[in-house]
Amino acid sequence: MFVALYVDDLIFMGSKAKLLEEFKEVIKREFEMTNLGVMKYFLGLEVDHNMTCFFMSQKRYVKELLKKVKMLKCNGLIRLLVPYFISEVHFGPLFFRGSI
Repeated sequence: MFVALYVDDLIFMGSKAKLLEEFKEVIKREFEMTNLGVMKYFLGLEVDHNMTCFFMSQKRYVKELLKKVKMLKCNGLIRLLVPYFISEVHFGPLFFRGSI
């Protein structure tokens, strides 16, 4: 199980659905919490997943930043960095995002 807390946002994920449900119930008893469902976007990171892996990127954040500084239509390189794909980490399809 993986748990991350940033100010009032809580993310937890894991491969054991029962453990995740128990954790969610304990947190709900202790704090006021809203379940925002499957995580799609958090702190500038887009998250996508399937049954075997997950993928994170900052494409949306970069587009918003380029738009803000009026560089959305500038000429750039096709790829500055080689994307790193995590294929050996198996957390399962369960991603939750909540606000405490």
